[in-house]
Amino acid sequence: MTLHPIDRLVLESAPVAEAADRLLAGQPAGVVRVGTPAWPVVLAAVARRAGHPLLIVPGRDEEARDLATDLTALLGAEHVA
Repeated sequence: MTLHPIDRLVLESAPVAEAADRLLAGQPAGVVRVGTPAWPVVLAAVARRAGHPLLIVPGRDEEARDLATDLTALLGAEHVA
C-alpha cells in the first residue's frame, strides 16, 4: 500500500510514528492513545506505513464493526477482514 497524503500529517505525531516503526521492525506497536474518532485515520496510516496485516482488537463489538466499516472506506475491502 502506498502512503496517502494525510498519512504524512498523522505520522508526524511521534507516538504514532514510533508505533509504525516498531511494526516495520516486526515488533508489537505498543499502546498509542488517540481519540475514538481518530482511530480509523491513524490506523489506516499505520497500516499503510507497516505494509503488512495488522490485528486490531477494539473493546466492544459495535466499535469493531464501526472501525471495520471506516477502515474499508480508507484502505479498501481487500485490506480489511
